[in-house]
Amino acid sequence: MKAFETIGKMWHNKVIWYMVTRYVTYAVQFIVSILVAAKLGPFQLGIWGFLLLLINYFNIFNFGIPNSTTVLMVKNKNDQEKAGQVEVSSMVLMGIIGLVILAIGVYYAIFGIPLFDKYQIGNLFYFVCAIAIMQHFVSLFSLIARVRGSIAEVAFAQTVIPVLTLIAVLCFRDRILLLFLVLSYVIGNALAILLFIKKKLVHFNGKPSRQACENIINKGKFLFIYNVCFYLIFLSSKTIVSKFYPVEEFGFFTFAYTLSNAVLLMMQAFTAIVFPKLIDKFGSDNHAEVSLMLRNVRESYVTMSHAIMYVAFLLFPVLIHFMPKYDSALSVVFYMGLTLLLYANSFGYSTLLIAQNAEKKLAVISFLSLFVNIATAIFLAVGIRCDFQYVIFATMFAYLIFTCLCVIYGKRLLSEQRGFLNVLNDSFPLRLLIPYVLMITVVVFELGILPMVAIALLFVLFNIKSIKEIFNLLRRILFNPNVVDINK
Repeated sequence: MKAFETIGKMWHNKVIWYMVTRYVTYAVQFIVSILVAAKLGPFQLGIWGFLLLLINYFNIFNFGIPNSTTVLMVKNKNDQEKAGQVEVSSMVLMGIIGLVILAIGVYYAIFGIPLFDKYQIGNLFYFVCAIAIMQHFVSLFSLIARVRGSIAEVAFAQTVIPVLTLIAVLCFRDRILLLFLVLSYVIGNALAILLFIKKKLVHFNGKPSRQACENIINKGKFLFIYNVCFYLIFLSSKTIVSKFYPVEEFGFFTFAYTLSNAVLLMMQAFTAIVFPKLIDKFGSDNHAEVSLMLRNVRESYVTMSHAIMYVAFLLFPVLIHFMPKYDSALSVVFYMGLTLLLYANSFGYSTLLIAQNAEKKLAVISFLSLFVNIATAIFLAVGIRCDFQYVIFATMFAYLIFTCLCVIYGKRLLSEQRGFLNVLNDSFPLRLLIPYVLMITVVVFELGILPMVAIALLFVLFNIKSIKEIFNLLRRILFNPNVVDINK
């Protein structure tokens, strides 16, 4: 009887349904990435990768509005009038950004952009502009809905595009596939916006005000600098590869990122659920409580990210064996995966700085990290003209600097010791650092799959306690989904 009650609770658990839909979506995205790479080939995949690069550039220039709106709505959760003003004012600001994107489209129509000729963009750029405008609103509406405790609609917004791209990749190939991949993004974003409006998860009954707009911009200006600089860390590396290397090699680079990033997408589902809750809890003046929660969520997230990636490393050679066109991309896949793990290591501390109103420090950290990445990447690509896969070392270094600086400032906010060993232990504890260094050694010297298996087993041995804690955390979330709501 107890077993049936447990099943019943899980059946009605919104977190479980969200996670299930996300993992199904990630499986679809993974399949799509493989099929797209197989059907397009390196050259056409390079073009698709460049289109996605343009979309990503547009997406990061949101002036921090979605994140600042989330923070202000959480802080004003008990004052519906102020929350309504913030919500509607954020939509007005997003509309202004949309007009700027339209102006860029008009500029392209009149004057053109020379770099686009290399990638044969043509009229597809107008679709890119439409996608960028809609994705800004989808991002904003998703965060607003999440603050209100809605998960199903957010899951739909994150799922509809992968499903549509799967349909496109099953039906088309070559240049026509490129067109329908772009159309999938257009249609998917439009459907997501319509759903948010139909379900009344975004409210239009508030009154936009100059004060609310100023609050959003003031709160968001440093968040904007942080977001732009942080996401430009990787995008700048992609841009440098797209500029100084052939289209085919950029295709390999795109393939490596798509494959590696797909592995960690399931962890992003976790961050989407807990972000409003973390903002609420990390804003507390009880530093001891904040420190304990930060340590717990970081231990679970970072450990799980490393574990998933090491398992994937054992499977990547098998996958690429069936895709001979991408044999030369295997090494860059490994380098990319190791780079994304350094990105995962920063989890928690950036959110802490946001919640503690230290956005300016976060902006400075991300700017310095971006500068290091661009300078190092240009040196590798232009100065010593290394092979394209080694450009990613610049991003590794930049992510490591970002994480360490976030830890230093985070510990200062929490009045904790900031000695070298304390910072290292939080940034990269030995239980993670030792397997990571060993894995880099294996990849650089191409020692093969057997040493990777040994390192994966060593990782489990070093992290048994943390893995047990992860299962305990998952159990709490699965049986008590309200723990992720900001009002619980």
